[in-house]
Amino acid sequence: MGSSEQAEDVQLTDELAPFYHDDFDIKEFSSSIIRGQMITEYMEKLQGGIGRIQQELYDQVACRHADLLTQATGIQRLEDVLSMINSRVEGLQKSIMRTKEKLSVPYESIKQKTGRLQRMQSACELLRRTVRFLTLTAKLREQRKGGARDMSRAAYTLSEIQHLVNDRDLHGIHVIERERSWIYEVREDIEKQAREILNKGLDQLKHQTLTTALQVFHNLGSLKDEVDSILSSRMQLLQRSLEAVFSLPIELHGKYNNDSGIRAYVWENFDTFLKQFRKISFESRTLELVMSKRRSQTSYETFAQIVEPASTGVAHRVWLQVLSAIESVLEKTPAESPTRKVLNAGYPKMIQLFMEKWGQILDHFSTDYNTSLLQSEQTALRKLLQPFEHAYITASLSRMFDPVNRMFPDVGAVPPTPDDISDMVKTVIGEVMAALSEQQLLISVSRNVLKTAEWFCIKSEHLQATDVTAIDVTMKASVSMKRNIALINQAWQLHLELQQSIRDIETTQRSALPPKISSTLLQASTVSCRLSQSIADPLLASIKRYIFETVASLEDDELEAVENIDQESDEMHMPCSQYMHKLKIAVEHIYSQVLRRFSHKSFIVPWTQGFLQDVVNLYVITVCTLDNMPHNLKLKLTADVAQFEIALDPLLSLADKSIKELGDAYRALRAIRPLLFLDTEQISTTSIIDHHIPRSLVVHYLFSQTDQEIPSPRICDGSEHVEYALWLLNAKESERLNACDLALARYRHKNKNREQSECHHLYPIMLAMVSIGVQASK
Repeated sequence: MGSSEQAEDVQLTDELAPFYHDDFDIKEFSSSIIRGQMITEYMEKLQGGIGRIQQELYDQVACRHADLLTQATGIQRLEDVLSMINSRVEGLQKSIMRTKEKLSVPYESIKQKTGRLQRMQSACELLRRTVRFLTLTAKLREQRKGGARDMSRAAYTLSEIQHLVNDRDLHGIHVIERERSWIYEVREDIEKQAREILNKGLDQLKHQTLTTALQVFHNLGSLKDEVDSILSSRMQLLQRSLEAVFSLPIELHGKYNNDSGIRAYVWENFDTFLKQFRKISFESRTLELVMSKRRSQTSYETFAQIVEPASTGVAHRVWLQVLSAIESVLEKTPAESPTRKVLNAGYPKMIQLFMEKWGQILDHFSTDYNTSLLQSEQTALRKLLQPFEHAYITASLSRMFDPVNRMFPDVGAVPPTPDDISDMVKTVIGEVMAALSEQQLLISVSRNVLKTAEWFCIKSEHLQATDVTAIDVTMKASVSMKRNIALINQAWQLHLELQQSIRDIETTQRSALPPKISSTLLQASTVSCRLSQSIADPLLASIKRYIFETVASLEDDELEAVENIDQESDEMHMPCSQYMHKLKIAVEHIYSQVLRRFSHKSFIVPWTQGFLQDVVNLYVITVCTLDNMPHNLKLKLTADVAQFEIALDPLLSLADKSIKELGDAYRALRAIRPLLFLDTEQISTTSIIDHHIPRSLVVHYLFSQTDQEIPSPRICDGSEHVEYALWLLNAKESERLNACDLALARYRHKNKNREQSECHHLYPIMLAMVSIGVQASK
């Protein structure tokens, strides 16, 4: 095919393109040709196109002539088969029509009879229901004559009648419509009586009465609605009584929150609210107990499960509603309102009243309810009242701090007086007594007592004098010392009065306080006790140091006295040596200037008793450790022992003891006299060793009998006499013996170096005594 023919084909295809579309509209196409006035030209083109198409069809047929003949033969055979099938289908249709004509008559007969039967059954069913309705109505009339005794059965009958009446098929039946209004009246009457019985049962908490009413409502199908309704009405009463507590009448507005009229009004209405609180709690829990024992005969669920599907039950739901009502009212009431202030100030009374009601609830229902659930309810109640508790605890702490702040003004350094301490204790114990009714509150108040005692100690420490004159016992008592002693006295008074108050509280309560509370209160007492000790320790240590140094100065004073005796023989007849005169003056000075200023013997007496024993023991140690012991000195020491007892008289009177009551210290003092005049050979066998005087001190005494040929442990150590005596006072017996053993070993080594074969005659005795003592200590 040439290029000219291809061009003609393309042109022809473009000419015929509109005819290829499915939406070709001949009218529109013709109109467009006519408007373009190209009719003749376009007709020629169309004729050419038609001719071209006919030519292509002819060519196609000529090319596929054999195939077309084969297909035409196949079509003929297909038409024959279709003709045969068509004839058979017509025969089948004729057979079906004949069968249909045979079955239509019986079918129509059965259909008619079935319709009649259905109408008869419906009529019978309607008649049965009507008869049932009439029977139940007659039964209900009889049961109504039985009154409250047959109310439950009447309710069940009424529920059956109600089920029948609600059936639409029975609407319009004369005998039923005639009784319908009477049935409604009976239902209303039964519901009214049941509500009265339910209210009566709740008011009296009678299980049998409640059971009857609940069974009636269950039979009527309105159990949940009725129970919810009656509990809601009682919650409204509680709500109104609660709102009355926080709503002051007009005549009380504008007065102060401590006005007696406001307090009386608040507590009167609060008591009314608590009655409602207890009432609804008892009612809801009793109601749940009764409902949990009754089951539905159809679903086998308990009444409690029907009313409240949750596992916690109706009572817990009511309890949460009560707490929610209280919380809602508290949120609406400003913190500065007079009623809130009255309740804040009277929180101990409020929590006591609440806990009394809660205790009554527990007494009645603790065995019937889950313990953990009851505990959670109590926790929720206490959490709800926490704002009142926090406000009261804060105010209580402020009231306790007030006496402390008054006795320690910002200006001045005057210590508190005993009356100040008594006022403080009175205030503190008053707060404790107010909180005795509730243990949790008492715990918080006892912590406040501890804080108050600590605050007192902080104030006292700020007032404490720390200059040198406060502990200088060699001079007349300074202002600083007097102030510190006054602080000690007042702190100790606080300690004593707190302890006595705790005992008084326990006596009044006829039982011991709980351990946690008692421990906290005693801790407050201990805090003030520690303050007394901390202030007194430096002063008492200074007293000890002064007296100990005076006692331990025996060697210098006695040697000087012995020299004077040698020069003037009449010195021996002096009633008191210079040493004892010095000691007596020191003791009298300490007593008059310091110790007598302590106003509480329970503080100073135990210390004085121990101090006396140390003084006597130190005197015995000082005598036994003198480096030289000439005969004149022994005589002087013997005379001084009696004077020593006299010198200690002020301390003995302060300690309420005689010197004989000092025990081992007194026995050691009395043994000094015979020890001084025993022969050296007799010392190792005397009974005073270990029983009256420690073995180590006897060995030290023997060192003095060697005229320093055997150096004493003090000389070997190079210590001062006072320093060594104080070390012996605090050292253990084994340590003293070890010091003696070391001194003897040094002497033995020294003799060995000098190649001396003979030792001092006392050396074997001393060595044997030390060895026995060391073995005994092991």
